[in-house]
Amino acid sequence: MKIGLSACSDGHIKEWEYQVDELVQVLKDFGMEVVLAPHIKAKVDAFSGTDEERAADLMRLYADDSIEAIYDISGGDLANGVLKYLDFDVIAGSNKVFWGYSDLTTVINAIYAITGRSSVLYQVKIGVFDKVAGILLGTFTNYEKEDYELSVYDLLKMHISDTMQVANTKEIGHGHDSKAIVVGERIYMH
Repeated sequence: MKIGLSACSDGHIKEWEYQVDELVQVLKDFGMEVVLAPHIKAKVDAFSGTDEERAADLMRLYADDSIEAIYDISGGDLANGVLKYLDFDVIAGSNKVFWGYSDLTTVINAIYAITGRSSVLYQVKIGVFDKVAGILLGTFTNYEKEDYELSVYDLLKMHISDTMQVANTKEIGHGHDSKAIVVGERIYMH
């Protein structure tokens, strides 16, 4: 299996570069061939490249028919910048699954909203509430470490209707034991 690694959001800082190398080795040990996008490591502050360069990296991975899946290994604050440079027709015509985390929710949601294609969110960050039937809250690690009076649910209630369905799980979020969830497929709560 051949997979692509991209970074549509913040690039990996110098102190974390070893993690990229370790990840590549682990994937190779699982028998996967890895294609690294050119703009994964931070060059100036969090920027590994311009919005257009990071988007072009992702589109090259989508255009490569030998790549079966794309894992974005970034997070942070910069993913919104790539959206206007993505070719959603190419993404719609691809059979690849895009995997992302945290800030990549914006790319995952755009892929689904524009193409109808499912992606995998293996961590979660909530976005827009006016077009959803319900909300699944995961963990909010940094917020929960603080001794705030208002819970995450209290904050959410300020932005949603009283009739919005809300469920909570400890299995999705920024925790080290978080599970993957597919965006774009129906799930049933028990």
